[in-house]
Amino acid sequence: MKRIQESSWLKLSSRLAIIAVLAITSLVSMAQAPKPSQTPQPPKPLPSNIHPGNGSSTQQTNDGINPQYYWGWNYVHATECELYDSGGYTYLVLYPQEGGEFWTSSAPYQNLLLAACQTGNWLGFYVYDSNGDWSAITTYDYR
Repeated sequence: MKRIQESSWLKLSSRLAIIAVLAITSLVSMAQAPKPSQTPQPPKPLPSNIHPGNGSSTQQTNDGINPQYYWGWNYVHATECELYDSGGYTYLVLYPQEGGEFWTSSAPYQNLLLAACQTGNWLGFYVYDSNGDWSAITTYDYR
């Protein structure tokens, strides 16, 4: 009977030794914080010409100045679109039949405007400030 108690004591002590080694190893590994390979860099500043990503303007033509786009909904016919890269951003510029231009650096709006440029249908832009910045588009299925 003593042999049985001695062997169970050996099994129990070996298990306790393994648990103790694992606990000490985990405590030592947690105590050492990882060293950064380099100091973090601040984010790059955004170009100053970017408003929220959407804007409009008027342009001079032979017939005079095209209509100014005011606060609220402005409706135009989509006639021509062009893509430009500037300052690490891709801009889509819409040149409506009514004059001026609307632009965006937002990919969802770019996809919507590209589709409208193919059909020439009516578009509505919601201009919310005196800079001509807009925040919403409504599309129509007619010209």
